[in-house]
Amino acid sequence: RGPARDRSRTPPRRNYFDDVPRGNVILVKNIPLGLESRDIRDAFQSATGTVTSCKMGNDGTARISFERPEDAKKAVATFDHGELNGKIIRVNITG
Repeated sequence: RGPARDRSRTPPRRNYFDDVPRGNVILVKNIPLGLESRDIRDAFQSATGTVTSCKMGNDGTARISFERPEDAKKAVATFDHGELNGKIIRVNITG
């Protein structure tokens, strides 16, 4: 028998945010139930800057990427410990 082979046929799972520059992505926690990705995108984009992607998790979180790191920093300053539909949300820069 030859050397062991990786029998996995699926390629390694890539995260969309792997290709986004560092400092451009924020993590939003404690998102109220019933809000959709579009609602989150609109709220952050209207108050900060151009949102290039908004991905919602099933656990009340969202990852939002911005065109510029300055916009991500502004989003943290504007929304961290702020209220969104009656809930206090947490916002941090990731990566």
